[in-house]
Amino acid sequence: MIMESKAVAVIKDGQKPGASGALNATTFKRKSKKITGPKAKGPQLNSVQALQAAEKAGAISDLIHQAGQENDEQPLSAMEIGEIRGNDARHLLMRKLMRNEHTRVMLLKKMVYPEEVDDFLKDEVKEECEKHGPVKDVTIVQVRGEIRIFVRYEKMEDATKARGIFDKRFFNGRQIEATYYDEELLNHQDYLG
Repeated sequence: MIMESKAVAVIKDGQKPGASGALNATTFKRKSKKITGPKAKGPQLNSVQALQAAEKAGAISDLIHQAGQENDEQPLSAMEIGEIRGNDARHLLMRKLMRNEHTRVMLLKKMVYPEEVDDFLKDEVKEECEKHGPVKDVTIVQVRGEIRIFVRYEKMEDATKARGIFDKRFFNGRQIEATYYDEELLNHQDYLG
């Protein structure tokens, strides 16, 4: 804080400044005034970690914004499932952030285009996937113009083995992308993962 001083002359009643004898009657007092800088607005990013976190958050926000513009679809918040509230929503968000590596669910992407989906696709995928272990169910959905095929195996080991075989494999001239998918997210019909 900066202090500024002013000298103030105090003159007794009936005397004029500069009159004879005024020097003796005049006393000086120092009056101080507090000067403050501009008030801070919002959180202060004064540490290296805070600046890096803010920069990373801005980059993620830009990517989400770009993805929304490229797809000309609803914003990401509108695509989320609206029925899940409270503790369930918090729990699902934490599951998404943790990205559990090994589950019984394998996600196949870039396998087919939306116009190639027919009544036989589910059975064909199940038949092919059962070569690597018993399949509990197959779910086919369209998300943002992309077909996603979720294959739930009876055992985690079978899903791990199948993922290794299907990932980077070619099907109908396209390279398949096989990844793990959190089973709890699939149970809540959260296909965005």
